[in-house]
Amino acid sequence: MAHCLNCNLQFNTIQRRHHCRQCGNIFCNNCSSKRQPLPQLHYDKPVRICNRCCDLATYSRQAGSLTPSDRVESAKGLCTLTHDTLGRKMIIANYLDIIVLLLNNFNVTVYKHITKAIANLSENEIYRIDILESNILSLLSEYLYNPQGDNEIVLNISITFEYLSMEENALIRTHIGEKCLHIIAELSRSYNNQLRHSSSIVLLNLTKNAMTRDLIIREGGVQAFIAMALCEDISLQSASTEAISILSTNRKKRKEKKRKEKKRKEKKRKEKKRKEKKRKEKKRKEKKERNSGLINSNYLIIVAKYQRKVVEGGALPPLLLLLNSPVEKILLYTLSALSSLSENVDNQLSIGQVGGIKPMINILSYSHDNRIPFHAATCLYHLSLSQSNYSLLIQQELFDVLSKIIIVNYTNTSHDLLHICLKLLGNLSNIKEGKVIIRKNQSIMSILRIMVYSTNHLQSLASIIFNNCESH
Repeated sequence: MAHCLNCNLQFNTIQRRHHCRQCGNIFCNNCSSKRQPLPQLHYDKPVRICNRCCDLATYSRQAGSLTPSDRVESAKGLCTLTHDTLGRKMIIANYLDIIVLLLNNFNVTVYKHITKAIANLSENEIYRIDILESNILSLLSEYLYNPQGDNEIVLNISITFEYLSMEENALIRTHIGEKCLHIIAELSRSYNNQLRHSSSIVLLNLTKNAMTRDLIIREGGVQAFIAMALCEDISLQSASTEAISILSTNRKKRKEKKRKEKKRKEKKRKEKKRKEKKRKEKKRKEKKERNSGLINSNYLIIVAKYQRKVVEGGALPPLLLLLNSPVEKILLYTLSALSSLSENVDNQLSIGQVGGIKPMINILSYSHDNRIPFHAATCLYHLSLSQSNYSLLIQQELFDVLSKIIIVNYTNTSHDLLHICLKLLGNLSNIKEGKVIIRKNQSIMSILRIMVYSTNHLQSLASIIFNNCESH
């Protein structure tokens, strides 16, 4: 090593390097001038150690002191060292038990500093497992369960939970999900802005975490998200709509559909090469699909349960209000949730009656992110499956937007928005008034005529629309 690990002083003939007997790192004389016996390492006589190790040894002794001022100094010192990369590494390696010791003897000042230190340590992903494996999480959740009325300590614990809740670990479910979820939900309504923001991120992370998602539904997390969606804070609206989108969306279903499609094509391509194994492969595939179908059916039941709880909690009106949000992220999550919820027949009627169709038609023209008009078109397609919404969907503006999307993108057969717009227009062409509007639009009829004679997968959809409009 050519320089001091602490102050980066370059070593030379005059500035010699020195070896810390505690941590093993190399420092200059100024940064390793302390001497101390290290009986745990079999150094009974004082040996050279670095300033940081000396400080940690001092804080370790002070933590076990019966004097409150010594414990406060210990907590302060440990908190200061967590701002330093090497300090954090050394605390995680050797001094987590000192943090536990300080947490076991409650003192408001000590807790302020030591919870801040834990929050700083939790920020680094590689240290989170060490914190989870210690007794720290249990002690923090106990304090949150019976807080002593100090918002700074609660905020530090909430920030710690922000980071730790990203980990899929059984301890997260036990200590944060089962013990503290209802408290965190209450904190998301706090008048303290920092505390409200931090607790909302904890709730969002617990929703993302597969191990705690069911607890969000069970412990009133949906109501907390609805309250967040109704406030005027953009970051809270963003967190709430993302969480509701996760609870509403069946991502696994979409992935499974793509996987099966890919597998079908692969099988067709290799069919001629493995005729001799066909019977065996067929049995294996049938068994796999039976097992997969059982797993998927269970998963779909869970998703349906989540969607029902989201709607029963009163999420539809706030989501429809947020369709007017100018924030792209909020708009994306809101439409993602609505497009999934609209798969249910009862929700189709509710979304139509509450006035969700008009803003979605406007969103179809959104050009900055293709996912936003795609989700809007998907939701409108689901709404078009309900006859109760026919009168609301027969709007010249909707037909104009759909025609424009199809005309512009008809050569791009892999475009998801084009595909869903054709399906939507196909449903509308089954309605007498819709058929008349489409037939009058010569531009879209010309494009549909071209698509009817194409050989791609959109040809059948175009044929349905064209034949419906041509027939009287």
